[in-house]
Amino acid sequence: ARDQAAELRRAGVGEAVIQRAAVFLTEPGISVVNDARIAADAARVHSFHDPTEGGLFTGLREVAKASGLGLAIEEGSIPVLSETEIICRALGLNPFGLLASGALLITLPAEDVPALLGKLEQAGISGWEIGQMLALEEGLTLFGREGEVLLPEFDRDELAGYLANYS
Repeated sequence: ARDQAAELRRAGVGEAVIQRAAVFLTEPGISVVNDARIAADAARVHSFHDPTEGGLFTGLREVAKASGLGLAIEEGSIPVLSETEIICRALGLNPFGLLASGALLITLPAEDVPALLGKLEQAGISGWEIGQMLALEEGLTLFGREGEVLLPEFDRDELAGYLANYS
C-alpha cells in the first residue's frame, strides 16, 4: 500500500483501505519479540517460526518439515485483515502466500494453548489456534472452502511475484 498506492487505486481499492494498510509496518508493527517472550514464559513451546518470507502456508510447511510431522490447518481459524483481503482480491493474490511480517507461528502442547492465548490477550496481542501437528503420514492438510485439500504450496512469495510482474 505504501509503494503501490497508485496501482491499488487503478485496481479499485478505496483510499481509506490504502491509508490503513500503509501504516501496518508500524501499527500494529512487525516485531514478534514480545510475543515470543510471552509464549516462552507461558507455555512449553516446541517451536517458533516467523513466516515472513513466503507467507503463512510456506511457514507452516517449513515447521512441519523441520519437525518431521504432518499437520492439519483450519482455514476458517486464520484471521486475515479486511484490508489484506481487499488488496489481495484486487490484485489476484492469495493472502496465505503473501509476505507475513508480524506473524509468529508457535507450536506447543494442546493443553498449553488456553494459557498462552490468555497471556497474549492480557498483553494486547491477538493469538489464534489454527491447527495441530500430526504424524508425518497424516500429511499436510487444509480444511477450507474447498473441503479437505493438500496445504497449498507457493513457489514464490505472492508479493515478490506480483512486484516482479509489475516492474
